[in-house]
Amino acid sequence: MGLENDGKAHGVFAFNSAPQEVTTGPGPHLTYRTIGGQLEFYFFPGPTPEQVVQQYQQICKFGYLSTSEVETVVNRTVSNGIPFDVAWVDINYANRSKDFTLNKTSFGDLPAYADYLHSQNMKLIVIVDPGIAVDYEVFERGLQQGASFIEWASPELVPNDVNGKYPLTNNTNIMLGAVWPLVHVAFPDFLDPTGNTTKWWINEFTAFHQMLPVDGIWIDMNEPSYCPFCATLSNFGINPHLKGLSCPMTGNWSEYDNPPYLTAAVYLYPDPNVSF
Repeated sequence: MGLENDGKAHGVFAFNSAPQEVTTGPGPHLTYRTIGGQLEFYFFPGPTPEQVVQQYQQICKFGYLSTSEVETVVNRTVSNGIPFDVAWVDINYANRSKDFTLNKTSFGDLPAYADYLHSQNMKLIVIVDPGIAVDYEVFERGLQQGASFIEWASPELVPNDVNGKYPLTNNTNIMLGAVWPLVHVAFPDFLDPTGNTTKWWINEFTAFHQMLPVDGIWIDMNEPSYCPFCATLSNFGINPHLKGLSCPMTGNWSEYDNPPYLTAAVYLYPDPNVSF
């Protein structure tokens, strides 16, 4: 937040996923240094400090149990005069946390509520985690349409006890992780030069939007991940005990445990030998 001599304020949010450092200068300026990435800057005009904070805020949480609970939060916020124009809903709306699905039991009325929000000049955004469960039609359609998924660099690295559990991934090099669903997931390769992955992704979003008229998508966990507790959290305590990702630390292929830019959780692990 920048505060001018006349008391007016503005905010700037700089978004970049690449490693970077920020230096505060002696005057009213900052210096950003980054090794790459996509630079995105968002400006909040204020003009008061309070309004800058209001323009940056969102109301979002994991754990809504039903559409009615979302509605309760929206009504309470509006009735208290808090500026509010977007309702955000996490993975709980989906059927067993699978992308492009709807939990008909608890969120079957979410499409109708989206229409209501639109009638009030408000919007609805839901989360989509691009970890695609490998045991249902969305993944199968992706394979049929020639979509690509992140693969292991060599068949030597494939954990066959994991890939062999599922008919659609058996005898493939597709890298499987564990995130929110109760089964392993595959990660779309959006750098696929054929464009088939993008076409399949667009097709799924088009069909999903026809079912649930959302105004935006919150993209989360868009990388090969292992989150052993996520499926338990999102599926009401059911623990699927999914085997996670692992790479050799010695011998062949161990170079993947030595990335070009080491990062460390310095605030959690003061030991300089601990890196991620």
